[in-house]
Amino acid sequence: MQADSQRWSLFGLDLDPWIQAWRAGWHELLWGRAAGIRQRLEAPVALRAAGDSSPQYFVAEEPMAAAQAPDFVFDARLLPAELVLLRQIELPAAVEAELANAVMLEVQASSPFVLDDTCYGWALRRRAGGKLHITLAITAYSEAMACLHAQGVTADSKEQLPEVWCLDEDQRPVVLQGFGERRRAGNYRQRLALLGGLLAMLLLLLFALLAVPGLVRSMQADNMEHHLAVAERNAVEAVQLREQLALDNERARAVQGLIDDQLDSHSLLDRLAAQTPDSVYFEQLIIEGQQIRIRGWAVNAARFLQTLTEDPFYAEVSAPGGIRRHSRTNLEQFTLQLRVAEANPD
Repeated sequence: MQADSQRWSLFGLDLDPWIQAWRAGWHELLWGRAAGIRQRLEAPVALRAAGDSSPQYFVAEEPMAAAQAPDFVFDARLLPAELVLLRQIELPAAVEAELANAVMLEVQASSPFVLDDTCYGWALRRRAGGKLHITLAITAYSEAMACLHAQGVTADSKEQLPEVWCLDEDQRPVVLQGFGERRRAGNYRQRLALLGGLLAMLLLLLFALLAVPGLVRSMQADNMEHHLAVAERNAVEAVQLREQLALDNERARAVQGLIDDQLDSHSLLDRLAAQTPDSVYFEQLIIEGQQIRIRGWAVNAARFLQTLTEDPFYAEVSAPGGIRRHSRTNLEQFTLQLRVAEANPD
């Protein structure tokens, strides 16, 4: 029985019954006959009786055809019925969580053999009416070993012994504990571990397959974000280039406007030279766009002013500084302001 120091508790609540029930549930799933896992995974057993050369084959203590038995089987020897004490006992269903301990107490109470020489086995046959119906087999360890020696079995340790079975009234087997049954149990645990590993790998593969679409979508989203960022950078550069181009175009138009506003200096000088007689001298000539400023001397400045005024090339001709005669040179000093017409007749 489990000691009190080993019991589990949480805030004063005894958790041991729930833990035992949980363990019993898993034990029934993996080792019980109802689930059928043992029938699928456990290795067969070849049961041989004394003087019988043809063994019977069992898997999970259930008979199977000899033709279905594989090459790898565990060896078991049948104990004669006269060496075994068989009992049918009933235990409350509430003790199923600690069934092994309950059966051990029943063996200690009912065994006719010396306790140190007692070996036993049990099998849960059915559950009915809130009761557990169990077949209990008890024998002396020395008698079982003598039977094995009589069948020619020799071994240096218990681990090398074959399994020891007996049959109840219905010819259903009961495995006696303390012989070679641990090898079969260890092999079954290895197969369970292998099956668990395969199931875990399948689950991982399933999760991986389920995660692949999301991973692909995530990669696509990251790729689209990258392309979007590149497109945004390119768009910013394109906008900057477009703005720079627009500014350059504006500057070009402004420069072209300045060029268009400038007069053809050569044509203007030729025109002025043709219109200016030898009695007129230019001291200063300033051209600013369509505006022309002339300062100079003339014998008759008024006649020169009249000549320019009559020319339709000029939209406006004025003398803002007036005309003044110089007493020494007897010449007239003039300052003229001309504005070229926008639509020239030339």
